[in-house]
Amino acid sequence: MENVNPVTSLEGSLRGKTVLLRAGLNVPVENGTVVDEYRIEQALRTIHFLQDEGAKVIVCGHIGREPTESLQPVQRVLQNHMPVIFVEDIYAEDVPSVIERATEGSLILLENLRRWKGEKNNEAAFA
Repeated sequence: MENVNPVTSLEGSLRGKTVLLRAGLNVPVENGTVVDEYRIEQALRTIHFLQDEGAKVIVCGHIGREPTESLQPVQRVLQNHMPVIFVEDIYAEDVPSVIERATEGSLILLENLRRWKGEKNNEAAFA
């Protein structure tokens, strides 16, 4: 197996950078509420590290099997730990300016990737 450097190997090199983090956010949700936060809690360690290093953190992931399912319940859990900018439509015209205006250490959460055809069709351009 190839050696992989831990995220901590980036220490000191992230200030002012924008980092895209694909996280395992596929958590169980019942009646709009996350019922097991384990995967979110695991992602928080990396998110906090990136924020502490001064990066703008954009988190993407999927939840459920249906494209109608939303990461808004995940946003509500994350909001208990830090401010979260939630982007419902990744193709909206204002998304680049939302990212540009975000300050160092900001967290931007993108809506469920399964909502977009590019994810479903495994399109290289979407990746």
